[in-house]
Amino acid sequence: MIRWIAYKIFPPIPEIPDDSQYEAPEIEVENFNISKKVPDLNQIECALYIGDTSKVITLIMLRLVNKKAVS
Repeated sequence: MIRWIAYKIFPPIPEIPDDSQYEAPEIEVENFNISKKVPDLNQIECALYIGDTSKVITLIMLRLVNKKAVS
């Protein structure tokens, strides 16, 4: 009885046939760059572009310390 209840609650996982082949998904990458033009971004602009706000704040603070604006 307990086995029957367990079978109903947790049915066995169906087996996948061994002859199946994995097909890698196609990846399509888009970019909006202008040909022969490389963007000239500093470290803070790169971090903003990536979306890493903690790195942006850290880089701004380090730049202020290097300029001796903050001690």
